[in-house]
Amino acid sequence: MSRKSRRRMERTAQREQGAEESRNENKNERREKGSKGTFIKYAAVVIVTLLVVFAARAFLFGNTVNPVSASQQQGLGTGADTTTGTGTQGSGSPIEVRVTMTGYNYQPNPIRLKVGVPARLVVDLNTVGGCMRSIQIPGLGVSKYVSPGDNVIEFTPTKAGTFRMQCSMGMGQGVVIVEDATGAVPAGTNDLASAPAAGGSCGAGGGGCGCGGAR
Repeated sequence: MSRKSRRRMERTAQREQGAEESRNENKNERREKGSKGTFIKYAAVVIVTLLVVFAARAFLFGNTVNPVSASQQQGLGTGADTTTGTGTQGSGSPIEVRVTMTGYNYQPNPIRLKVGVPARLVVDLNTVGGCMRSIQIPGLGVSKYVSPGDNVIEFTPTKAGTFRMQCSMGMGQGVVIVEDATGAVPAGTNDLASAPAAGGSCGAGGGGCGCGGAR
């Protein structure tokens, strides 16, 4: 074989080798592009899924409303601290206290109010029944019979002191403490000693009023 033929064959082999390398490079590039495209598609699916999940959670938890039964709407107010008897109060709003009954005692006991500040006693009719619904605070001139649809007693204490709270028959008992502007309670204003003896009958139903339970 002549030298010229060998050179020709070498050049042909080099061209074929170069073409093969070029084809391999193209294959590798396509493979890399395919991998990148798959990764991008997967990442996009994950991001969209997370966005949908978060949007669904925000919608569900942002629009959840706890149902309130009719009896709760009648007998329950916005709530109060039944340990201390201090009601809830917003800026410029009345002091609101939820009143319940345990045995023959109105709760919270005592109820704490402030002189000159409007008060709202929201009576829980699920626990307060019979003549216990005829609520009086004689020392503050308060007297009202609460009933379904009208279970809120509203008044503004005009003097500080310790006052008796009772039902009309004197069987249900409680205490209302009204603080003055400084938060003090005058010891000289206290009508608890004048509490009437329990007894009598309200004449409801011919067999008593059922003072011990709700109705």
